[in-house]
Amino acid sequence: MPAYTSLESFEDASPFGGRGGREPSAFSPVEEDLQFNGRTRSFISVSLPDASKDSAMISLMNTVKPLALPMLSSWAQQREGIHIDLSDHQSTTHRTDYELEYQRGSIIPIAVTWDGHSAYRLNELKNIIQDVPSVKLNCISCESLTEK
Repeated sequence: MPAYTSLESFEDASPFGGRGGREPSAFSPVEEDLQFNGRTRSFISVSLPDASKDSAMISLMNTVKPLALPMLSSWAQQREGIHIDLSDHQSTTHRTDYELEYQRGSIIPIAVTWDGHSAYRLNELKNIIQDVPSVKLNCISCESLTEK
C-alpha cells in the first residue's frame, strides 16, 4: 500500500483516470435565446445527442410523471421555454416547435432539434409527454408529415 499513500490526491477533474477532458453531463442545461413563433424567447437548452443516455432520460420522465402538473406550474413561473437538442450535428438538423398546454391554457414553448438519426427518439419523447394526464402537446411548426 505504500504506492497509494504517495499519491498527492485521490481524485481530480477526471476521477479514477477517466477522460482527460471533461464533457458536460447529458443533463447540463444552458440558457439561450431562440426565435419561437415570431419572437425571441429565453430557453433552457439541454443537449442529448447520445441515444445511450435515453434510458436515463426516460426513467427520469416516468419518475416525475405523477408530479408533472405542479412541476409545470412552477417551471412556467420561472422560465420561458425548453429546447431539447437530440441531434448529433453530423447530419442535416431540423427543428420542430411545440406548445405544451396544461391547466386550461397555460403554455410552455418547447423547441426540439433533431436529425435523421434521432427522429425515432423525438417520437418516443412525444409519446411519453402525451401519456401525462391533463397535458397536450401541440405542434406549431412541423417540418415533415411524420411530425404532425
